[in-house]
Amino acid sequence: LNAPVEAGATETAYRKIFLEEFKPALDRFEPEFILLSAGFDAHSADPLGDVKLTDDSYGFLSETILDMAATYCQGRLVSILEGGYNFNATARSAGIHLQALLEAG
Repeated sequence: LNAPVEAGATETAYRKIFLEEFKPALDRFEPEFILLSAGFDAHSADPLGDVKLTDDSYGFLSETILDMAATYCQGRLVSILEGGYNFNATARSAGIHLQALLEAG
């Protein structure tokens, strides 16, 4: 499922997409696993993304997708690192995401 966002989108827009688009789609589809393309170019510090997510946003999104995996597919989640263009923001956000994965496992 792909849900494009407008330039300048904030965590509020992402929360809305996760809760109003992704969750109902998962209710209908009942997946056996979730494949997550974990990119961090939506971070506010990223020079190309023009989206306003923060380190904390990535924590919320990681926890939300892990909750969805637990609810719909017995926790089966494949997370593939894509990257970002601000190395410090990408490192912090990827670290937050990996920590959430470790805590869930």
